[in-house]
Amino acid sequence: MGGRLWIVLAAVVLTACASAVPAPSPQASPNPTATPSSPITPTQSPAPSPAATPSGQGAACWPIRGGESFRDKTIRPAITDARVGSHGTYDRLVVEFTEIGLPSYELRPAGGTTFIEDASGRSVTVEGSFGLGLRIFDTDWTSDRFRSGADLVPRFKALKEVRVVGDFEAIARIGIGLSAEVCPTVTQLSGPPRLVIDFPTGG
Repeated sequence: MGGRLWIVLAAVVLTACASAVPAPSPQASPNPTATPSSPITPTQSPAPSPAATPSGQGAACWPIRGGESFRDKTIRPAITDARVGSHGTYDRLVVEFTEIGLPSYELRPAGGTTFIEDASGRSVTVEGSFGLGLRIFDTDWTSDRFRSGADLVPRFKALKEVRVVGDFEAIARIGIGLSAEVCPTVTQLSGPPRLVIDFPTGG
């Protein structure tokens, strides 16, 4: 009897202990390690190629105009001289006027190197392979025309000849012979008024 009682008590104690021990909580699954995404690099469009720079020759260059109008014959400027020079990278033509001012002008291709002289109607051909016609409006001439002469033949690298081919009704015409077509730089200066035309020689 006493032995059975101890067995019963031992069973009760074991059952109580077992119920007192808390059941293990399920182990939380670890957070998955976030895989860093590769940064998105924007696709770079290639820079556009710069547009080709026009050479300045041809239709884009002509005509070249400037100066001012002098309609009143009593205050019309006169051409006093035309001279040429070579300065290494360019050849220069200078047309000089009286102090009244620099009259309007137009420079454009002549369609060849042959010009028709005013009054005589005679054909004259300037040296070179490309001709330019310079017209100067509302102008007169001094009594001695050009101090340096009315037909200059320097035979520079670009500028070959400069010749007066017209003087009629207040319009002066000058034929210019070049070795090839180039786009000149034209500058208007004062003291005295001058029209300066620089023809690049290509170095």
